[in-house]
Amino acid sequence: MKAVKRAVFAVAWVVVLPFTALAWIEKRAGAGERLFVLGAHTMALMPGFVGNLLRAAFYRATLDDAHWETNIGFGSVFSHREVRLGANVSTGSYCMLGHVDIGARTRLASRVSIPSGKRQHLDEQGGISHGETVFTQVRIGADCWLGEGAIVLDDIGEASIVAAGAVVGHAMPGGVLIGGNPAKVLRALPGPGDAAVPDGPAQARSETAASDGPVRDRSDTVASDAPVHARADMSTTDAPAHARTDSDADAEAVFEVPRTGGSA
Repeated sequence: MKAVKRAVFAVAWVVVLPFTALAWIEKRAGAGERLFVLGAHTMALMPGFVGNLLRAAFYRATLDDAHWETNIGFGSVFSHREVRLGANVSTGSYCMLGHVDIGARTRLASRVSIPSGKRQHLDEQGGISHGETVFTQVRIGADCWLGEGAIVLDDIGEASIVAAGAVVGHAMPGGVLIGGNPAKVLRALPGPGDAAVPDGPAQARSETAASDGPVRDRSDTVASDAPVHARADMSTTDAPAHARTDSDADAEAVFEVPRTGGSA
């Protein structure tokens, strides 16, 4: 199967050869990137799986370092040559990508934008630059997922997820869920060997009921402090009748002394 894929890729490479040759001559002459962009835009319009093959072949030949096993979606464009693509990188449709370094097996949904950094048109004082444009390569780690419409302006570590519509304006670590505008770390992602975190609402309610639920509280109250039980204890130990009996016995004992003394 691998040999078949390589043979099909070789055919695609021959088809795009005129565009790759022009881009290569342009690069050798130091004449900018106009011919490269012409080829990139032309490849972006190729539909279906044929377009995927042609884009993979074109970018393999023209980018700084691109693995031949990539899947670049319809309408997606790399606007500069300074790009590195790992094995099995894939993008959805209409992604706009600048100076990027994307690790192996990372996937991009449709309409993801990764410009060449976040200070392309700013000078050192933070104002609009009227001089040379400053490009910065954005690095995306391996095994990441970038959701629909995400905008990434800074680096992201390996095995992270960027939520749809997030705007990443500063560097993010690996192994986390990222979302929001501006984006922030929402939580850490479990690793391959980690157990699931028991934080669901249903389980939380179950644990509450098992440990200190209202029914148990009422049972404990009845068993220990029930009014009937309290009245039973009072009647057994401190009942008024019992108290009056002791008082009568004491009174008789008190009055016996004078009567005994009088008879003597």
